Amino acid sequence: MPRACHPYRPQTKGKIERTIKLVRGNFWPGLSFTSLEELNRQAWGWMEAVNHRPHSTTREGPYDRLPWEHLRPLAGQADYDTSYAAYRQVAQDCLFSYRGNRYSVPHRDAGKTVVVKEPAGGGWLRICYQQETIAEHQRATGPGAMVMQPEHYQGLARRQRERPPAVPLPRELVAGPGVGPHFAVPEVEVRPLAVYAAVSHVAAI
Repeated sequence: MPRACHPYRPQTKGKIERTIKLVRGNFWPGLSFTSLEELNRQAWGWMEAVNHRPHSTTREGPYDRLPWEHLRPLAGQADYDTSYAAYRQVAQDCLFSYRGNRYSVPHRDAGKTVVVKEPAGGGWLRICYQQETIAEHQRATGPGAMVMQPEHYQGLARRQRERPPAVPLPRELVAGPGVGPHFAVPEVEVRPLAVYAAVSHVAAI
């Protein structure tokens, strides 16, 4: 199982450190290029010359010793991804911000943290979530642009407008205890006023 070596510990990295020193000291000095393609062409030509040159220890060129290495061919394997990668948080409107512009992803990925990969050549973006490509966009040329794909919003169910809860209608008032026609109303005796006049002198005593 591969194990990562500690930084600044060349004794744990075999001869890989020597290879880096060889490139820095023999390939990079005085180098000029205008594109990644041109740099790759120059690097390939330099490697062809170096790998045919006899080594000071083995007295053989690296290409001559390749059969002894029993290496597996790289044909059919994917190229190493050298894209610039950045993490971005997708908002609830399915958009994320990258270099001053906003780009869309499928609505099912709203709220997730995605990886935005921009190839070394530039020009387009690849958006990934858990190693899966979920969207691709042409990179916007100016700031403040909003790059959206309509299919990212297809199938998104519209939320029904929430209605306020219905207020129940007041029930018909019912007479409480002591009120209503089911209780008899007491009858009051009716007397002539002369009876009150006859006894008024008693109330005055």
